[in-house]
Amino acid sequence: MKKRIEKSPLLNEFSCHVIPFGIDLDVFKPLSKSESRKKLGIPRDNKVLVFRGTQSGSRMSKYKGHDYLIKALKIYEPAETNNSDHTGTS
Repeated sequence: MKKRIEKSPLLNEFSCHVIPFGIDLDVFKPLSKSESRKKLGIPRDNKVLVFRGTQSGSRMSKYKGHDYLIKALKIYEPAETNNSDHTGTS
């Protein structure tokens, strides 16, 4: 992105600074799907739904679509259910 800004006729006169991600990529790195499931205790054949959002009703939840997710989950009726809540908080 920095290179694109530096080449841009509209933006190249402004200084541009790169702010690295705020996480340590040596600690937090992707694992294989099977390794992740094993580590979290999720059976191999279970379907997984992951949603990273904000608290329901908060100002930001409307941008993340939290209300749409809640409505969709109320409609969704799988043939089999195996609910496991691996909720993380930040």
